[in-house]
Amino acid sequence: MRAVLYAKDMEPITVINLPPTVAHYLERYGRVRVPVALPALPWVAGTSPTYEPLMRTVDIFAERLVRQGRETLMLFTRDEENALLLKCAFLPGQQAGLQESEREHYVKGFAAALNLACGG
Repeated sequence: MRAVLYAKDMEPITVINLPPTVAHYLERYGRVRVPVALPALPWVAGTSPTYEPLMRTVDIFAERLVRQGRETLMLFTRDEENALLLKCAFLPGQQAGLQESEREHYVKGFAAALNLACGG
């Protein structure tokens, strides 16, 4: 289920894709905590390693909105910075443009690699 995640002041943060189990849990309990995996930072020799946690969480709260007889869940969070690290989902109208952009970048990268391999 794709859903817009809002900040507590109703500012949209991102669009996320909730697995059915998480969506069901939100409908039933109204709150869920989801993990945000952070990329591992490379450690450079000669520097002291940092011990920042590799996992953060985002608390998502659901509120029911009834409009014209239809009920919808609105999702909110107070963890705005961590919510920006969630993997975003694209809306159906954005998919075609995204796929075209990915194809274009793939072709450019392939052409550059081929040019290097051929001594160019």
